[in-house]
Amino acid sequence: MYTFDELIDRRHTESTKWDRYQDKLQRDDLLPMWLADMDLPASDEIKEALMKRASHPIYGYSDRGRLYYEVFAERFQKQYAYDITADDVMLSTGVMYSIAAAIHLFTNPKDGILLLMPCYHPFVTCVENSDRRVIPVDMCVHDQQYEIDFEQLENRLKKDDTVKALILCNPHNPSGRVFGYEELKRLSEVCEKYHLLIISDEIHSDFVYEARFIPIMKVSTYARQHTIACVSPTKSFNLAGLKVSAILVKNESMKKKLKDYCSLIGISSINIFAMEAVKAAYLKSNDWQQALLTYLKDNRNLITAFVKRHADQIVAFQPQGTYFYWMKFHTDIHERLLNEAGLILNHGAEFSSSCAAYERLNFACPRPLLQEGLRRLDTLLKEIEKE
Repeated sequence: MYTFDELIDRRHTESTKWDRYQDKLQRDDLLPMWLADMDLPASDEIKEALMKRASHPIYGYSDRGRLYYEVFAERFQKQYAYDITADDVMLSTGVMYSIAAAIHLFTNPKDGILLLMPCYHPFVTCVENSDRRVIPVDMCVHDQQYEIDFEQLENRLKKDDTVKALILCNPHNPSGRVFGYEELKRLSEVCEKYHLLIISDEIHSDFVYEARFIPIMKVSTYARQHTIACVSPTKSFNLAGLKVSAILVKNESMKKKLKDYCSLIGISSINIFAMEAVKAAYLKSNDWQQALLTYLKDNRNLITAFVKRHADQIVAFQPQGTYFYWMKFHTDIHERLLNEAGLILNHGAEFSSSCAAYERLNFACPRPLLQEGLRRLDTLLKEIEKE
């Protein structure tokens, strides 16, 4: 039996989520519901594995044998039928490092990289810091969900033959959309038509509720040979501080280049505690994860009910995946959320310049904490309504 209602004090633990703004603003009343980690404890199996390894007093150099690659391959084969083997897996210290490596290896300076907007802002900084150009494609809203605007996408590609890659995020951050088979199939056809590399961030694939996660690698022969899929247990099992992920690639030429480059720059060297956590997560923590998903779904539904009660002030679509709720208000209330409500959410402007009236709320937290956050938001909205 798992319970996630316990409030665990993360302050003064060097937690980015809790300590960054508390230290900066010198306020002890802030409630952070922004950064993408969970205010929920890892599984007992993971804690036990880490403590067992820590009890051995020597933390020297270590090799990562084939077992670790097999653990990743078996996990993603079993869960999502990627049709991969251990030979298709490379280790990496993080998804964004993997994406940066792919951009460096398979595109050239000044090339265009497609991003579906709104998007996770580190995609933008990664592209720009790599001396590539962001080619934004705004997603459209249809039937109360975000969808790819294929007309705009093709228009962009017709006008710019320097576009060489697409960064896909599925499930989508920040909207929570889980792309379906037909949409992914059509997207792969567009990529084939214009000879684009597909870099797919699939770090949220374990957070899917009513929908079904489909790897784009599965939808066509082209996608299978031209996709670099980036996955990780760090979101699913709350291990972000341990810095571990994997790259899944079927194309032999790309695989060799990535393997050599990742080894050169050191991102394939994973620390001993991270690898113990991976084994405990993927091999022993399934029951914990299923209980977590049920809990997060109930949290999501609580926000959905809140949004419905405030339909005159909030526009939002219930997320199919992730643990984010993407909400649009009548105006930009970000500073008021911080200054008056003591709520720290992610400002929509981080994800697109056209989304200043949006906020992203992280609901991966104990329910009492979520209820307090919604209470604060409710109080602020009532004050705004009086004005």
